[in-house]
Amino acid sequence: MKTIVKYSSFKELKSDEHNSLDKRTVDEKHKKFEKFIKSIQKSPSKSN
Repeated sequence: MKTIVKYSSFKELKSDEHNSLDKRTVDEKHKKFEKFIKSIQKSPSKSN
């Protein structure tokens, strides 16, 4: 029943769902980017 209080309309609910999906994608990309950065830092090419 809380969802009814939180969302005044179905449109609002849908947009929020979309936003959370987007955030999840961004989080995943960010994690991959962090791994990429760490791998660069670990690589021997840093000593050039």
